[in-house]
Amino acid sequence: MISMAKWVCDKGRQWLQRHSELAELERIGDADRQAMGRDLRVSGNVLVRLVERGREANELQRLMRTLNLDPERLRQSDPALANDLGVVCSLCDTSAKCRRDLKAGKADAVWKGYCPNTETLLQLYSSQNLKRTSGTAPSLAS
Repeated sequence: MISMAKWVCDKGRQWLQRHSELAELERIGDADRQAMGRDLRVSGNVLVRLVERGREANELQRLMRTLNLDPERLRQSDPALANDLGVVCSLCDTSAKCRRDLKAGKADAVWKGYCPNTETLLQLYSSQNLKRTSGTAPSLAS
């Protein structure tokens, strides 16, 4: 179990890092911010929102594994799609619910009700499932 002091220190460090990153984005100016966003396949405004949110798409990787999808394989085979899924997940307003459901082991039953990546994940699952010859997978029926 993490001590309260360590948790507070970690959160403080994350807050300082995020605000430092935001200040850096402000310093580089709009043109460079837009160019950086293009390199990452997002607009400059979305880039700022991602930094403001200060979180990665950890829930996406966990959900994909729960659904028997391989996030690393997707990153290798279709990096643009993996990036898009990650951006959507990082900007999601229901990430706390997703984390709770993943932790409780019930995400595979309820994720479709709130995940903004539902359609894409279902398509990925269907296309991967067609390639599989055996194995069990969680119910994805609506």
